[in-house]
Formats: sequence, C-alpha cells, structure tokens
Amino acid sequence: MKRVGNIIMFCMGLLLLSACQTISITEKHFLYPDDSITQDQVDSWGRQQQLEFIVIAAADGTELKGALITQVNARSTLIYFGGNQFRLESQGGELAKILSQFGNNLLIMDHRGYGMSQGSPTISALQTDAVDIYDYVKSDPNLGELPVIIHGLSLGSMIAGRLAHQRPIDGLVLEGSTTTAQGLIDAQVPWYAAPFIELSISEKLANVDNLANIENYTGQLLIMVGENDQTTPVSLSESLYKQATTASKQLVVVEGKGHGNAIKSEDFSAMYKAFVQSVILAKASEAL
Repeated sequence: MKRVGNIIMFCMGLLLLSACQTISITEKHFLYPDDSITQDQVDSWGRQQQLEFIVIAAADGTELKGALITQVNARSTLIYFGGNQFRLESQGGELAKILSQFGNNLLIMDHRGYGMSQGSPTISALQTDAVDIYDYVKSDPNLGELPVIIHGLSLGSMIAGRLAHQRPIDGLVLEGSTTTAQGLIDAQVPWYAAPFIELSISEKLANVDNLANIENYTGQLLIMVGENDQTTPVSLSESLYKQATTASKQLVVVEGKGHGNAIKSEDFSAMYKAFVQSVILAKASEAL
C-alpha cells in the first residue's frame, strides 16, 4: 500500500503542476503478481534450456537456494546478484528470460535471508556467500570451465565488485552501482540540506568500497545505469568508470530508464550480447 500511496501522491503532484493533464491509474498500479520461473516457462522461450532449482551450502552451513538454467553448447556462465528487493520467486521469470538469451548458462540465487534462502543477511555475509557461489560454479566443469561473468544490480553490485576483488572472473557487470556507502549517501542528500544533516556510517558499511574493488580488476567491465536513476545516480557510475584501470571498460547510460530497469531497454540485448562476446573472445585469446 505504501507503493500505491506513493504513486497516487506522485500523480497528484503532476496534476497540480500541469493543471491540464489527465493521468490514468489502472489495475497494474495496484496488482503485483509473482513472476517465478518454471520449466514450462523456460520451454516457451524456445532455447532448449533446462531449469534446475539448486541448494548451495555456505561456509557457515546456511542453505542458499536459487535457480540454474543451462543449455547444451553454452559459451559462458552468468551469475546474477540482485538488488535489495529481489526475490527469485516473485521477480525471477522476466529477469531469467532476458539474461539467458546470450547462449549462456545462468545462475540466480536468493540472498541469505531473502526468498528461499536461509540465514540472516549482513553485508559481510552476503559477500562471503558470493565467494561460495562462485566456487560452486567453478567446481562444476560444465559451468566453471566456461568464461564466468558476474552481474550485480544495486546491492548486488557491492557483492559483485567485492567478488571481482577476491576471485578471477572474466566479465563484470555493475548495474545501478554505488561507489562507497558515503558516496551513496552524499548522492541522496540535496546540496542545500547537507549543512544541516550529520550522518554517522557504521564501520561495516564504511568498508563497502567498489572504487577500491575495481581498482585492480583487469577483465572485461560493463558499467550500466539508467539516465533517470535517482537511487544510484549516473554520477556514481561515472566515478566508477574513471576509477577502473582495466583497458576493457565501457559505461552505458540507458536512455529513459531508472533504477533497476536498464535491462528492459530496447537496446539492451544487442549491447549485452556484444559485451558477452567480448568476454568470450578475451578468454579465448588468453588460452592461445
């Protein structure tokens, strides 16, 4: 209901400003059905892919649950870490369809304490879990012998960035990413309010630093952000791009999109396909 209230207040604000517009509010503003993944759904995509729900034991014994989509003759493996609101059972269907279209295997896990996964989340625990998930993929020859791409959105970008610092990955996608916890807060507080606000950041949050994480990353890097992203503004992605030292980096500002929906743009598929191909070619050249 809070979300509905925000929509109504936003619409009222527009009406007051324009005084001459009619804004249509429909059922879709009130109904948010689950979007889970099923084998029938995967079959409908026509890609000859197999869906398996898996359990990965974290280092502390916590059961992490997710979905693995595989296909014969896959050329890469993509691991996705979602944002703070992400749950596989409610948001996984469309996401999986979009991110499994590049001749790749796809692994999507619920964060600990989210959705189907056990445990209680902390930033450090989520980052440790990411290492366990990566190691699970690398231990499976059908997954880990292929180029491995890590894609993180928002909260997931903090996890993905840290993982790239801890493990050798072939491709890194940071979508709607922050730089540091302080950088995120500074971006949210208007300049005119800053002199009147004093915020204390906990030590654990202060240690979140994607600028440092990517400083020594040498693989293929794609930084993606919606041009209208108000949660993690474009300026944060621009800072990450400038900080990255890898020779293979690109920054894509997606026109007309906000936070978390850049992959739903018309140009996404072609752009992402080119990135995946660059990762595959770079991995192949290393083997020569």
